[in-house]
Amino acid sequence: RAIRAMYYFYLMDLFGRVPLVETTNKKSSELTLSNRSETFFWIYRELSEVLPDLTLTSSARTNTEYYGRMTAHVAYFVMMKLAVNAEIYADDDWTDDVHPDGSKMILTTYNLLTHQNEDLNAWDTVNRITEILSLSYRLSDDYFSNFDMGNEDSRESIFVIPMDSRLYSNKCTYFFRSRHYSHGDALGEGGENGPCATVSAIKAFGYDYEGDYDYDKRFTTNFYFGEVMARGKKVYEDDGKTVLFYHPLEVTSIDLSGDKHEKTAGARYAKYSKSSSASEDGHWENNDIVLFRFADVLLMSAEAHYRLGHTQEALSLVNQVYQRANSEENHYKEINDDVLLNERLKEFMWEGWRRNDLIRFGRFHKAYDLKTEEYAEKEKDGHTIVFPIPADLMAMHPDWKQNPGY
Repeated sequence: RAIRAMYYFYLMDLFGRVPLVETTNKKSSELTLSNRSETFFWIYRELSEVLPDLTLTSSARTNTEYYGRMTAHVAYFVMMKLAVNAEIYADDDWTDDVHPDGSKMILTTYNLLTHQNEDLNAWDTVNRITEILSLSYRLSDDYFSNFDMGNEDSRESIFVIPMDSRLYSNKCTYFFRSRHYSHGDALGEGGENGPCATVSAIKAFGYDYEGDYDYDKRFTTNFYFGEVMARGKKVYEDDGKTVLFYHPLEVTSIDLSGDKHEKTAGARYAKYSKSSSASEDGHWENNDIVLFRFADVLLMSAEAHYRLGHTQEALSLVNQVYQRANSEENHYKEINDDVLLNERLKEFMWEGWRRNDLIRFGRFHKAYDLKTEEYAEKEKDGHTIVFPIPADLMAMHPDWKQNPGY
């Protein structure tokens, strides 16, 4: 039930309205689309109800039988995601720019410490779950160690995809896809010259020009940029003479065909350290892929405190995460939406939460980077915060109504 609820969380987040099925006896022709709010409250209730049946053992530790499996901590994390996004998920008309108030939305949560149900608003729910998870997790001393070789026993990781080329068939293509062809070859693997970071993401880290600059220390963990080295040697472009150089600020178009930086624009994916024993062109790595971690718990709690007007508590939590990777002398002096959103970008770069965050802060459907004002005008009603119901499913169910705007 918990695994099913977690996958419904992903489905509901992406598509808004989904068929809510609790039995294997229902025929496809009998399926109907449930409102987003109905699915949201059902997911939360399911997770809360099964908590007493889930172990409190860590899912991210290799020395337990629950390594990589559903646990109470994993369920609590998903419940936090539901609660922090409650104003979005409980809204059945996401095109009218009117949302429910999280401070007035009551969620019932089973507390494994007191063995009682608690009825709290969305923001207080986030903070209560933070208290529970804080008993078992804390920030790692080093940001980089969460993604390094041997990250299996990180005290910060809550849920991971176990990766070991000798033991599991799990593969990760993100490393492979982003690298320039020559870069991949130099690593003894491959590359597709694919995804890179947006200009706004690069600037959020403090990168402003090609040269000396004062950047957030997480920048070098997350990106390949500038002159490219692999295994202690310079990497050259296809001509074998030009040193490969990634230009983070040259992402000037979605289609750079024919541009002088066609193959070198943008900072590339470098979140996880490279393994010399990786195989299958780098698809089989030996770093566990981190899905849920405690830094996110702290920043969700900061956001909840901020929504409640507890600015000092919010500021303290954000600085706790920021200063883990940067010097103690540097810190945020004020808290606002931009601080919360930018800190989440820098802490969770490449970890798959950016779309979710931009929607929650009301930024996803607005102009940014290469999405011009002209283009954003086409989705100003916010209909693109969910995807359309797939065409093949609509054809199978002619009575279903497509999501608005599509």
